[in-house]
Amino acid sequence: MPVFNYAGMVRSEASWAHVGRSLATAALQDGWDAAILDIEEDRYRADYSISPSLDSRLVSAQQARLWSHTSATFLGPDSYGLLPSRSVDTSLLAYESSVWPAAWVEEFNASDISFAVMPCEWGRTTAIESGFDADRVAVVYHGVDHDVFFPSPPKDRDHGGITFMFCGTSAYRKGLDILLDAWPSAFRPSDQVRLLIKLAPYDGVTARPYLLPDWRERVQALSRSGFEVDVDLEARTSPEMADLYRKCDVLVSPIRGECAPIVILEAMACGMTVIATDYAGIAELVGGAGSLLDPGSLRQCIGWLPACREPDAMMAEPDVDELIEVLRRRAMSSDEAKGMRAIALARAASFSWHAAWTSLRHLLTT
Repeated sequence: MPVFNYAGMVRSEASWAHVGRSLATAALQDGWDAAILDIEEDRYRADYSISPSLDSRLVSAQQARLWSHTSATFLGPDSYGLLPSRSVDTSLLAYESSVWPAAWVEEFNASDISFAVMPCEWGRTTAIESGFDADRVAVVYHGVDHDVFFPSPPKDRDHGGITFMFCGTSAYRKGLDILLDAWPSAFRPSDQVRLLIKLAPYDGVTARPYLLPDWRERVQALSRSGFEVDVDLEARTSPEMADLYRKCDVLVSPIRGECAPIVILEAMACGMTVIATDYAGIAELVGGAGSLLDPGSLRQCIGWLPACREPDAMMAEPDVDELIEVLRRRAMSSDEAKGMRAIALARAASFSWHAAWTSLRHLLTT
């Protein structure tokens, strides 16, 4: 029986941990065995719940050093030293700016890793333009677990109106500040609209200068003005996240920098439509299932990412006025929303972890 040896964080709400868990689960469902070295990184949570089938396949660092090779990892190239073996088949990577860190490019090209695997064509293109060995760069789109993420009509809402959702972190590149700027101009407190802000739990901003320092105060100001704004900071499992999606109508992601966010696929699979910036790999995911914001004039983004030091690295700057207009239109046009919801469900159905694993398995067995 072939074995999928995976090295990377799996006990975390972070998206890259979600990818590792999902691929390992798909490998097991495909008749492979799996061994998982759970590497503690930023946002690791020892108490994060994973499935019994994965928990039983966790191995120690000492056991992983006996592997003849590592099938896949989702570590940045600057962390390759944590890998249990030098023989690595695939390095799953994603980066959010237009230029990849030069140190990452150098580290990967000098390694024995067979493939750098990107989650979208935009990631592949920018990686090659940044200097990655083009013959060793592949694309495997992320997937959706459709047994967990599915629509649930009629929606389980505790009030009428429409619920918008922001889902991500308070990192500047995620664009929460753009949404908070737009909200009081798009709506009045008496409008039948609600905003749910789902953020990953972070420990403060002193060690994370790329996070918004004042988002709490800005949310409180909106609440004092009479707007219905709720914040969720819990570390949620996939079923819990699916329940949140099903209580919302529109995902709002006015991002400055991203690669191919899984949250968009999962939200669409639960029947949500999308408002997002037309930048990076987002259009590859959304298709016609939402409204794409003009990325505006690209801006230098040094400091917006922990590893970003390249002077020509750029991110988007979506326009607040355009977001205001799109928010209003989405709140008022039920017919447009119905059409987009049907497209969203059909679009999300074309992405699955089985398909992602099948593509990755091809790379592992080539």
